[in-house]
This record gives sequence, structure tokens and C-alpha cells, in this order.
Amino acid sequence: MHALALAWWQLGRTDKAEQILRKVTKVHKYFVPGWVTLCRLLEQRGKIEGTRKVFEQAVNVYRKTTKPKKGYSSKSWGKWTPLFTARADFEFRRGGIAAGRKSVVEAIRLLKEKQALDARLVTSWALHEMKSGNKKIGAALYGKALELLQKPGS
Repeated sequence: MHALALAWWQLGRTDKAEQILRKVTKVHKYFVPGWVTLCRLLEQRGKIEGTRKVFEQAVNVYRKTTKPKKGYSSKSWGKWTPLFTARADFEFRRGGIAAGRKSVVEAIRLLKEKQALDARLVTSWALHEMKSGNKKIGAALYGKALELLQKPGS
């Protein structure tokens, strides 16, 4: 269904793509690409508050999930990082540096609770700090991302 939604989106039928993606997120609530794609589509369509609402729904699914599978299955904690990264990127673009930071800090806390923090989210934050002219903060965050990459299992 996700691929079908992407095809409709490519054909310019964003209404149909949104309808299918909403169904994807209901039927396959642990399928993170479905959530991320729906949010990106909503943002492109100018539905900014709708995008925030869907991101929050996805985060709530993550919060309520208590028994992840090991590895990189659709229910493992590590698979959720792209959702948090997409949400932070969205907030940096739409809400500014403070909103982006708030989103990242929440994501880091949630991922750390489930021992799933990895370098992708931290790298994204560093990039936005650098773009905002906060070079010292950005450099420190890039250093933290490198530390995460050097940990076993990263």
C-alpha cells in the first residue's frame, strides 16, 4: 500500500496518496516509513498543523510500544529513529531553531529510554545548528554523533 501511495503522489494525486497513507498508518502502525511519508505529504500540501498532529500520533505509538523485537524489524526501537529525525527536521524548517531543538531533545530522551539512540538524529541536529550559525554547538554535536558511531552495535 505504501508503494501505491507513492505512485499516486508521483502522479500528482496527493489526495489519493494521503488517503492511502492514512490507511497504512492505521493498519500497519509500526511501519515507520508510512508515518514519515504521510507527514512529508501533509507538509507539502501545506497542512502544517495536520503534520504536527500525525507526528504526535506516531510518537504516541512509539511510547506505547513496550516489547520491541531485537534487530531491525518493524517493531524494533532502532527503526523509529527516521521518524524522530524527520520530525526534528520539520520543526527546524517550520518552527525555527528552538522548536527543532525541543523536538530533538524529546526524541533523544525517548530513544535513550529504550536504548536506541543512534547517530542519525544527532547528526541532523548538528547540521541545523551549523546552518543557523551555531558552529560551536554544531561541532560538539558532530563529535557526539561520531562517539555514537564508534560504540559497539551502532
